[in-house]
Amino acid sequence: MTLFEDRDRWAALVAAAQRGDASAWPELIDRFEDIAVASAVGLCGDLDEAPDIAQEAFVLAFRHIADLRDPAAFPAWLLRLVRTATNRRTRRRRPATVSLDAASRGDGPGALMEPAAGPEEVVLAAVEVAEVRAAVEGLPEGERCVVALHYLAGMPYAEVAAFLRITVPATKKRAWSARTRLKELLPMVADALAAARPSGTESFRDTILLFQVLRSRDADGLARLLARNPSLATATEDWSPVEGFDSRLGFSDRATALIRAAGIGDLRLVRLLVEAGAPVAEARPCANHESALWAVVNIGAADVVDYLLDHGASADGGAFDGEATALHVAVYRERHDLVRRLLAAGADPAATDAHGRTAADWGALKAACRSEAQESDVLWTRFRAIDLFAPLRRGALVHTPPAYGLGAIVAVLGVVDALAPAHWWMIGFEHGPYEPVELKRDALERGMTATIDLIGPGDPGDRRRQFAHTLERLAATPGPKVVTCVPVPGHEHDVTVGLPGLAADPSVLATFVLATYTPEPAPIPEALPEGFDARITFDRARARARRWPAIDPDRTGVRTYPDERHEHIARAARAAIADYAVIDPAFALADPSAFDDPAAAERAQALVRYLSHSFRVVELFFALPAAETPMAEVLDTVEDLLGL
Repeated sequence: MTLFEDRDRWAALVAAAQRGDASAWPELIDRFEDIAVASAVGLCGDLDEAPDIAQEAFVLAFRHIADLRDPAAFPAWLLRLVRTATNRRTRRRRPATVSLDAASRGDGPGALMEPAAGPEEVVLAAVEVAEVRAAVEGLPEGERCVVALHYLAGMPYAEVAAFLRITVPATKKRAWSARTRLKELLPMVADALAAARPSGTESFRDTILLFQVLRSRDADGLARLLARNPSLATATEDWSPVEGFDSRLGFSDRATALIRAAGIGDLRLVRLLVEAGAPVAEARPCANHESALWAVVNIGAADVVDYLLDHGASADGGAFDGEATALHVAVYRERHDLVRRLLAAGADPAATDAHGRTAADWGALKAACRSEAQESDVLWTRFRAIDLFAPLRRGALVHTPPAYGLGAIVAVLGVVDALAPAHWWMIGFEHGPYEPVELKRDALERGMTATIDLIGPGDPGDRRRQFAHTLERLAATPGPKVVTCVPVPGHEHDVTVGLPGLAADPSVLATFVLATYTPEPAPIPEALPEGFDARITFDRARARARRWPAIDPDRTGVRTYPDERHEHIARAARAAIADYAVIDPAFALADPSAFDDPAAAERAQALVRYLSHSFRVVELFFALPAAETPMAEVLDTVEDLLGL
């Protein structure tokens, strides 16, 4: 049936999806998956990349379906999303290769032989695959789109014309031209395109849907997916940061479905995945090497911990750079009930992290570093770089330039932890990486109390009213708070107008305003923005060199320092590091004798090392105790390092 003939059906599905009906998506994807893959082939010319591009386009559709005004315009809108996904994918695409093993197995859309073929057939098939790929890629984009939509998606030329928004004669002319170019290769190309159709399997759509249902904690939806395709129980995240932000799936750490379900503490989801075959005992499956047990101990969901242990989860095994085990985490989080459970399950109390510390060692360190009430007007953040270059007074308005991926959110959480028992409020407008589910997970993983109230897309007037209500709720809630504000284009003024009230509220210890997210690094003016008391800037070079926290002294500062000595030391330290950054912009900290002024280089390197240190919300991940250095001691040490 053509798109014209069943338009009422798929338009109704689009409308249902816009209303939030998740059950509409499987059929909608089934209807358009061949078209999406064919469009991707037409745009990029790569038969291997096309299915991934189409999946990315559907993920974008999930995220932005509410933005589509006319359900009947879905095909044209989907084509735009495929083009967006193609542009992103091809910018980072590696040259495609075809192995003889893959050809012999019949893997992939370009496979052209029988599974039981011998060596000669394998070689011939590989040659044919290469010829087909070269032929498809060699077509001009316009001709390639017509051929792919006709042979892969099975669309008649009249429908191809309507989809591409060109005339039928133009479509037929492109098809004729493509046939002329392909000549005798046309039958093989047609066969390869037909073989590339994903509609013969449900795995295409199910891979897209899986992490969406996990994110929304839709147990019924997960059960339906696993009933159709039990292999999804072993699925793993695979998307770029931009794709993750656009789809509201967050950053991909190559985590398995089971790790994500455990990480939100949902026993229903965990049970469904395990019963479908998710490997519970797999200890180091993802980029950070965390297991499902490690993830759930970190958030303290005892029922899920019990379930995983009962089903064979290993109580040992380290994660992240620090190689802390689940027992380390339970002791650090002071979850004594989980400590007992893990020990009973055989967790090794003598196991050490990457720096040789046992769980008991971390328990002693945690007990020795209890937060002390802050009585001074100047807030002690426990970040040496902040306390030196941008000492914050109570009620400070702090500007933070775009810094996603450089540790800005983690640093804010570190400040919240230092100012305990302050409650973290994240308010403003959802966009880019600033998405409520991910931020709630950040707070949950660090054992923090938090209110995440970011307003999603919608009518500007409604969004403005919702933000005003958020400010009212915040003002009416007792107790100390640290506030993070997230503006978005079109609503910067809403945040700006609300800042004076936050600064005047005695319960708000500090307010951090995160600049609007931009995928590319944005220039940072030298002067502190008007209306702010301080600015904390994060630096990409320091982050790449893992000089955490990656704070850039050159664009970090305050309007008024506590006293003249503090200002003098801060200015001298800033100048020394700025001079050093000219000769070592990567902060590799090579042998000082390699520089023209070894003594100055050695002083600057010592200062860079001193300002790079662990802090409490990350200490367990790196297995390095936090630096609990009083501000006065920071000033004395920096003064000595610089020889002032």
